[in-house]
Amino acid sequence: MDKKGHTYSGTAFFVTETLLITAGHLVPDGKRKIVAQKPGGTWCEVLVDSMFKKDPPCEIIPCKFVGSGHSRVDLAVLQVDSPFKATHIMKISQRKVRSGQGIDVIGYAGDYGSHYIRRMHGGDPRRDDFDAVHLLFPKGCLIVSYGAIEATGNELTYAASTVKGMSGGPVVYNGEAIGMPVKKAKFNKLRRSHGALWCSTNNGK
Repeated sequence: MDKKGHTYSGTAFFVTETLLITAGHLVPDGKRKIVAQKPGGTWCEVLVDSMFKKDPPCEIIPCKFVGSGHSRVDLAVLQVDSPFKATHIMKISQRKVRSGQGIDVIGYAGDYGSHYIRRMHGGDPRRDDFDAVHLLFPKGCLIVSYGAIEATGNELTYAASTVKGMSGGPVVYNGEAIGMPVKKAKFNKLRRSHGALWCSTNNGK
């Protein structure tokens, strides 16, 4: 939550017992109040405002701002307050990958609006298009979206369907994080959003 009371939601994942990685545009500096929903707890609500109430409807963990690469690199590091320690830690990999290899993008679908669905489908979506997106990406739920790595020369990205709220979640290959959805993700001709990977390409070799 910023000083004006505006709230922003996204996904984060543990890389140590107390450190989280998320998207830099969610926490560009240390001026925002940051809380995380306790892993494995009762689902809070789609409206993240509820997490900042005196008595939130779910278990939350206060977080400290460690650092952010925004606006150069859309990545930020947070530290959860003690005594909480994560039991499930995501390993980060910088392995070499090649175009076409399958990946999973994991994240929580936020309170996305109709304008987001129009971006995904282009033009004037039909009612069936809205229903399909809501069915595939139920708000407030953990989503696993399958896609593929795309590489052109040394430029490495991926294509997978995502919605607002999944920013900051891991792009997973063989059980390891190799990237994350970023703010400047674009929709390609297949209406699948692109994100950033921090591994390297072997140019198909």
